[in-house]
Amino acid sequence: MRHKVLMPLSLLILDTITLGVMFYIFILIRFNGGSLPVGVWPSLLVPLAITPMMISLIDGFSLKNNMRSLNYATEHIVAGLAALGFTILGIYIFTFQPGYYFSRSVLPLSFLTFIAISLFYRGYIYSLFHKHQKQRYFVILGTGGLAKDFYLDCLKSGISQNFRVLDLTQSKVGQKLCGSNSPVIEAAPARHFETLNGSHDAVIVADDRRSMKKEFVEKLIKCHFNGVPIISVEKFYENYLQRIPSSLVHPQLLLREGFHFPRNPVFERIKRISDILLSFTGLILTSPFFLLIPILIRWEDKDPIIFKQERTGKDNVPFNCYKFRTMVTTQINSPACTTKYDSRITKVGKWLRYLHLDELPQLWNVLKGDMSMIGPRPEQAKLVDVYEKQYFCYRFRHLVRPGITGWAQVNYKYGEDLNDAIKKFEYDLYYIRHFSFKLDANIVLKTLTKMFMGAGR
Repeated sequence: MRHKVLMPLSLLILDTITLGVMFYIFILIRFNGGSLPVGVWPSLLVPLAITPMMISLIDGFSLKNNMRSLNYATEHIVAGLAALGFTILGIYIFTFQPGYYFSRSVLPLSFLTFIAISLFYRGYIYSLFHKHQKQRYFVILGTGGLAKDFYLDCLKSGISQNFRVLDLTQSKVGQKLCGSNSPVIEAAPARHFETLNGSHDAVIVADDRRSMKKEFVEKLIKCHFNGVPIISVEKFYENYLQRIPSSLVHPQLLLREGFHFPRNPVFERIKRISDILLSFTGLILTSPFFLLIPILIRWEDKDPIIFKQERTGKDNVPFNCYKFRTMVTTQINSPACTTKYDSRITKVGKWLRYLHLDELPQLWNVLKGDMSMIGPRPEQAKLVDVYEKQYFCYRFRHLVRPGITGWAQVNYKYGEDLNDAIKKFEYDLYYIRHFSFKLDANIVLKTLTKMFMGAGR
């Protein structure tokens, strides 16, 4: 488990050295290799402080991320550009000697070169880590439906470790967990846990712990203190996969937490103030679109420009959500969910959705207090009734204001049916439980990444 500390620390050191060297080289070029002004060096502290903060928001120091993927590369580029923007503000506002500003070329060239180099060595380090992890194991304790779902979710998330599956009842020993390529189920006598060693990263308990015999529990405790952590499947989902499966949210959990998830009232107030400032600023900056888009919509047909629909907000209070109309009005309310190649979408609407400009009127919802910039997407009231009948805990997504973008939107595909809605709800539960500035900042960067990649509809 040492890599959990050493790898992030190594990446942080590499980033600091690389960024510092890039600045040094381009500043030397700027001053033709001569002596550098004293005021330049204190200014370097600004990018060296801001850049790790931006990269940490996208988990850029965590090797749980697939750092060879296109999605991570885009997030890394967005984080680097965000660091460049904040560095420009920081240096030109807080620079120690205003007479020694960097030239206009030093900052962008340093950051662009840093982004390219840091992506390269992250990919290389991740490859080495991935190769190492293939020789390591997660142990799944259990063979029921929960264990099967957990194993399949781990495969989808790209976890590179191998898996061993242990059966407490020993009734399925020798069978495959789920399918021909899944692990063979092994017996799990109590003494078996004494053989688990440093090649095992963790034991994930995916079984009914109430049925465990005392000797099993004692061996698990000993196993934990011998360096192989024992993790509940609920905690693994939350810490590694960053969602909370609705099937694991049971009444006992809600009773134990007093029918509410942890809240931070100070952060909520700051968030509301930020929403007011950002939505007001956004309405001013995007005002040209509010003149152009209505002309384009009316040019295609003569139907209303604004689409209004009742959605469910915080504390189950209904409100009217506004969007620029992107569908023909004769079929706009049927079916309830938009599909990928929906025939109802107009030509102008297709581009508005692709560029996410149809959401601009929701800035007014944010300013009014119906919505937030970040939070679970507001759902149609009639669909909420359907989902609540299927899942008793669905109403808990209404503990916070709905948002224009959210954790589910940046981590899951566009929803088209009930199954997609429930999967997105699991990410919403994670957001509500981990409601924080860091998570909101992470969502902002991931949202920008999706916009640059043309994702979403």
